[in-house]
Amino acid sequence: MISDQIKACLNQEFQPFFINVVDDSARHHGHLGAQPGGSTHFRVTVVSKVFKNLSLVKRHQAVYHALQSFFKEGVHALQLELWTVEEWHGQAKNQTPL
Repeated sequence: MISDQIKACLNQEFQPFFINVVDDSARHHGHLGAQPGGSTHFRVTVVSKVFKNLSLVKRHQAVYHALQSFFKEGVHALQLELWTVEEWHGQAKNQTPL
C-alpha cells in the first residue's frame, strides 16, 4: 500500500515523534490528478525534531524531496501538517475538550 510506503520513507528520513498518513483520494474523485483506485491524494502529519529551526517552506521542501519518487509513481497531492515536537505539545495544550 502506498500510504505504508510513504510512512516508511518519512520514518526513515525524519525519525518522527508522531506520524500519520491517510489516503484521502476518495475525497478527490473527479478532481485533477485523481485516478481510479486512489493512491493519489494524501493527508500527512509529521512531528519531528528535524523540523526545529526550519521555516514551514523548508519543512515542506524537505518532505517533498524525501517523497519525490512517489510523485513519479502517481501521487498527485499532499496535504501536509509539519510540526516540531515543541509546537505539537503547545498545540495540544490549546485544544479544548469536546
